[in-house]
Amino acid sequence: MIDVTGLSFTLGGKPILDTVDACLPAGQITALIGPNGAGKSTLLKLIAQQLTASWGRICLSGCDLRSITPEQLARRMAVVGQQLDVASRVRVRDLVGFGRWPHSRGRLRAEDQAAIADALALFELTICATGFWMSCLAVSGNGPLSRWPMRRTPIGCCWMNRSTISISTTRAT
Repeated sequence: MIDVTGLSFTLGGKPILDTVDACLPAGQITALIGPNGAGKSTLLKLIAQQLTASWGRICLSGCDLRSITPEQLARRMAVVGQQLDVASRVRVRDLVGFGRWPHSRGRLRAEDQAAIADALALFELTICATGFWMSCLAVSGNGPLSRWPMRRTPIGCCWMNRSTISISTTRAT
């Protein structure tokens, strides 16, 4: 569970979020819905510790996020942003495997390879696992490297972390 209490964020003296309280229950999907500029992405970036709150507190399962080291947080939380800047020559399998970084530090073991295979199967990416992720942009239709793997691959990467919480700021399409 994520508890947000009295969270405020200002940027250049302008309040972006003002005293936000929220409870995001464990094991549930929570959608933040609102107009452009309402602060949805800012709230998620604050929860993900990509921004520092001006005031307030964020707790993950009762633990204040300020007391969790970045290494511990990386094992408990995974984030997929609206835009993903990835080198054009990264294969789908490798990108999904990046989700194991907090656990393997880049030295993939047999258990990591098995987890990657599970994620590829779960997100129906096995057919395009050896293809380049950016190829997903170039191919239209329902072929093996169509847009659906392009959108699922980062979420597969997030799932690979086996984290307590996964945050996605991607747009629903």
